[in-house]
Parts: sequence; structure tokens; C-alpha cells
Amino acid sequence: MEFDKWCEDYINDEQTKKFYGEWAKEIAEEKAERKGIIRVAQKMLKANMPKKPYLN
Repeated sequence: MEFDKWCEDYINDEQTKKFYGEWAKEIAEEKAERKGIIRVAQKMLKANMPKKPYLN
């Protein structure tokens, strides 16, 4: 029972909720950024752009 109470208190703790909420937001932002990069890459390939960048 003691462990169950600790878990309940931990889950409902405002600081814990804030931490995991911020963490989830960062993960979502990173996923969105990766999806955006993939979309741009796909469009570039469809437009027959070279796969390797030109180096001067």
C-alpha cells in the first residue's frame, strides 16, 4: 500500500506534471521538425534536385 500511495502522489505532483509536460512538448517539436525536413527532402527529390550539395 505504501508504494501505491507514493505512486499516486508522484503522478499527481504539480512539479512532475510540469516536467513531463515540457518533455512531451520537446519530443513533439522534434518530431514535427523531422517530419518537416523529410517533406522538404521528398519535394527536392521530386524536383530532381541533386542529392549531394554543390561544394565550392
